[in-house]
Amino acid sequence: MTNLTTPRNLPRRLARWTALGVLYLLVAWALLEVFLRLVPQVLPRQAFVRLPGLGMYLYQGRAWCTEPDDEAEFRFVPGATLTVPGGARHGDLYALGQCTPTAEELLHLDRVPDATFTADGLGFRGRYGEGRPRILFLGDSFVLSKNFPLNEAWTGRVADQLQVETINVGLYAYGPPHEYAALARSATEYAPDLVLHVLFDGNDLADAQRWVEWKASGLPFWRWQVRDKSPWETSPVRALLAWMLDALKEPEINPLQPFRGAMHGRTVVLAFSPPYLRELAWSPEAVRAEPGWPPMLEAIRASRELCRRRGIDYRLVLAPSKETVYAPEVLNKVMAHEAGAAAGLPADADPMLFVPEALRHQNGFAAAVREWAEAEGIPCLDLLPAFRRALHEGRPQSYFAFDSHWNAVGHEIAAGAVVDYLRPSLSASTGGSP
Repeated sequence: MTNLTTPRNLPRRLARWTALGVLYLLVAWALLEVFLRLVPQVLPRQAFVRLPGLGMYLYQGRAWCTEPDDEAEFRFVPGATLTVPGGARHGDLYALGQCTPTAEELLHLDRVPDATFTADGLGFRGRYGEGRPRILFLGDSFVLSKNFPLNEAWTGRVADQLQVETINVGLYAYGPPHEYAALARSATEYAPDLVLHVLFDGNDLADAQRWVEWKASGLPFWRWQVRDKSPWETSPVRALLAWMLDALKEPEINPLQPFRGAMHGRTVVLAFSPPYLRELAWSPEAVRAEPGWPPMLEAIRASRELCRRRGIDYRLVLAPSKETVYAPEVLNKVMAHEAGAAAGLPADADPMLFVPEALRHQNGFAAAVREWAEAEGIPCLDLLPAFRRALHEGRPQSYFAFDSHWNAVGHEIAAGAVVDYLRPSLSASTGGSP
């Protein structure tokens, strides 16, 4: 009888154990892969953000109450109800791993109640309030305002303060071409008197370019998102393991991720989006050279023409990013290499050049749009002065600490700026104060 414990047979035994172990691991991986593809909702958000297109392909584009759309990539399912959890743990910057909050901050900052809303028959948040004129807000997640009920969102506050009806036509990840498609689909049903088209300086150019590339492909959006990805890159098991391994690593500490300190007499905690920080160094000329600039302008022109044909007043509103409002206050308070790391500068970029350019231009998007809109004869309201004024007056911070969007203070500031902008023209058209 052969004794497998003898030194001569030990390598064969180890090889057999190794082969069996590898086989068991592969079978377990395959079973888990099948399970997560069939039931992807069990994946934590921190794993989803490590997948291409935030893992929408796992749902074939039918996730988080959305469905594929031939003109706008995707849209809310009409009549669907969406519940949005509050709290720092659900902030986009934290979920993307772009900042390092403390356990105490995760528990106590950005606390808002869970928000629930139901999409109307067109797949938008839709109408709020009564009265004329009827104002349609068109835009992305800053219009959607998913963390707040409509009466607390800036669009609803405008309705209450002006005693008019507002219509919320916004969806996250939309850019101007998507928004034109949404306007074309909804203008007849909503019959607005005024369209306020909200542009965001953070990603509208990138969203417009993405739309062009997707539309040219002829693919469903969820297939387009993984068109050039390998099975390894689209594996939910890989994303889950990557999140678990990252959680074991010692976090990188950067004084801008988040920035904790005093600003005009107020204590603030502010994490920043690296791409939006990099955009601070954009001059207006650099903005106009971006590939997303022409399709963005084309979509704006199309939206204005649609409104002109229907006798609808059309105006632009520029929403600033958190980085545009706050980062110029803090870039000089950290070392250049720390600012460069927070912005995710390429290895060959010089952070010593980035900070002066960022402080000089402070994102040239708004300046480029204002100049173009003036030449086109399109009225334009820039919200940045209102947010900067609130900052210098020592008001509480207007953005969530670990998310890119406005908190309740930000919604109040944005609504106040729109009300101040519209009230004179509404008073003139009605012969009195609305």
